[in-house]
Amino acid sequence: TVLLEAIAAGLPVLATDVCGYAHHIKAAEAGIVLDSPFDQKALNTRLVSMLTSSYLDRWSANGQRYGTNPALYKMPASAVDAIEAYEQRNISPINCTPDSQDIHNIYLREDLGELSFDELLEIGKNTVGGHHNVVEARDKLGEEGRRTVSFSHNGERYYLKIHDGVGWKEIGKNLTSLRLPVLGAENEWKGVHHLRRQTLLQNLGLNTLNIAGYGTRERRFGKILNNPAKRQSLIVTDEIPKAISLEDLFKDKLFWGRNANKIPIKICFKRWLIEQLAQTARVLHNSGANHRDFYLSHFLLQRTKESHEPTPENSSLFLIDLHRMQIHKPTKSAWFKAISRGILKLQRPQPPQIVTPSRWRMRDVSGLHYSSMDLGLTKRDLIRFISTYENISNRQVLEALQDNNRFWRKVQSRAQNLYRSEKRRTRKTGKVANTPLTPASTQH
Repeated sequence: TVLLEAIAAGLPVLATDVCGYAHHIKAAEAGIVLDSPFDQKALNTRLVSMLTSSYLDRWSANGQRYGTNPALYKMPASAVDAIEAYEQRNISPINCTPDSQDIHNIYLREDLGELSFDELLEIGKNTVGGHHNVVEARDKLGEEGRRTVSFSHNGERYYLKIHDGVGWKEIGKNLTSLRLPVLGAENEWKGVHHLRRQTLLQNLGLNTLNIAGYGTRERRFGKILNNPAKRQSLIVTDEIPKAISLEDLFKDKLFWGRNANKIPIKICFKRWLIEQLAQTARVLHNSGANHRDFYLSHFLLQRTKESHEPTPENSSLFLIDLHRMQIHKPTKSAWFKAISRGILKLQRPQPPQIVTPSRWRMRDVSGLHYSSMDLGLTKRDLIRFISTYENISNRQVLEALQDNNRFWRKVQSRAQNLYRSEKRRTRKTGKVANTPLTPASTQH
């Protein structure tokens, strides 16, 4: 990438046609490409004449203009595929033991290599304290067969989420509610890698969990079929230090009081945060995925520098709790159209673009809107979110609202229904409702 940086910096570039970046030099008209084979004397002569050429200013201007193209800094899909293929050697299970009772797979990073599947499962079920300094984060073993704890190993902190078999009752409850049951940690494993792939492809600062371990144990019906109700699995992620969920951050009256919308530093932070949330939603949905628990409680804000006030310069945003995430595949009709286009153009068919169905996009965006309704957001804030999510300018928002009127009306309607439902439960019970907005600072 040194040649590409030189072009973008406005420096004249000399290379041969066998150079991998020669096509950039030609496209930018920012230097000279020599035919190969070449002789060293000829190259030296060309270099001297180039440094004294009257075209220097022109090459410099062309290169700087070429360097403003954001597509140059995105990693090609082929490169991402190569990286993933290489990493897959380490990601693939290092221990696969089939027997008459179960099939046992586990991947552990080097820093956790001393532990086994059963030891990690035991840590997940342990009481607070002990050798691994377990801190209980969230216990749902009784309801959904899932529990999350924080633990330490060799001086490092990790989060461990275990799925200890959801049971047929939980599976039946989800299916009768027309919801897909979460049977294990596989969803979260796939979700993390999906988001990291999008970050590489689009050169985005989209932060999520960092996986340190993953394992499954399939229980069998007899000796043939797997029993999904008794499937055990776990996922281990690195702790995100100095992080707080956005829900907890905005509950802090010292940070977000009644007059927060009038303080310049808080307004600047709020605008940055809205753009980050909208960009995360856009990237997620454009990649063919949806979160299904897209609330403020499932975003962690990490302060990278010691400061009383979080600012755009000292903050990073992490999307967590991906165990319900859906990754969609192209439909048969999309594949048929892609193949037909390839045949008509006498070219190799390109894979069709994966599209997240409107229904699932609406549910994610409305969940985020619902969880921010008590923050005193203005119409300008909502316009900022829509413009970033739709990837348009603020002036085009009105047109977008007209074109996608049905989508945004559904977002508003569902968010208001969720909000009213929460308030009714709060009045009825006299305490904060048990909404989906569970404390997320403990869930990664």
